[in-house]
Amino acid sequence: MSQVVNTLARWIVKNGMACFDRSMLSDEMNSRILSEAGAMFFNLGKIAEAIDAFSIANNNAMLLWAGDKLMDANRFREAAKAYIPTKDREKLDKAASVCMQAGDYKLALQAYEASGNIEMANFVRNNAY
Repeated sequence: MSQVVNTLARWIVKNGMACFDRSMLSDEMNSRILSEAGAMFFNLGKIAEAIDAFSIANNNAMLLWAGDKLMDANRFREAAKAYIPTKDREKLDKAASVCMQAGDYKLALQAYEASGNIEMANFVRNNAY
C-alpha cells in the first residue's frame, strides 16, 4: 500500500494538486497520499503547495512541523500560513507578532483571528488599517 501512496504522491507533485481527483478514494487514503505529496513539495521548496496538501489532508501535525521549520528559517509569513489551519494559538500568536513587526498586518490579522485571539485581532483591525 505504501508504494501506491508514494506513486500517487509523486504523480501529484509532477502534475499538480488540481489534477488529482480525490473523489475516487477514501478520506484516509487521500490524507496519506496528500501528506506524502506535501512532504515532497516541502522538500522541493514548493511551500505553498506543501501547505495546501497538508491542509486538504487535515494533517495538523505536518502543518505544525512545516510551520516550525519555516519559523526556524525566518520565513515567518509562510509559517503563519502553515499555522492558520491548525488553530494553534501559541504558534499563531508568535507568527502574527512577527508579521506585525514586518508590517504584514493582513496576515497578522488572519493569524490572530485563526488563533481566537480576538483582542489582538481587534487591535490590528482598528489600528493597522
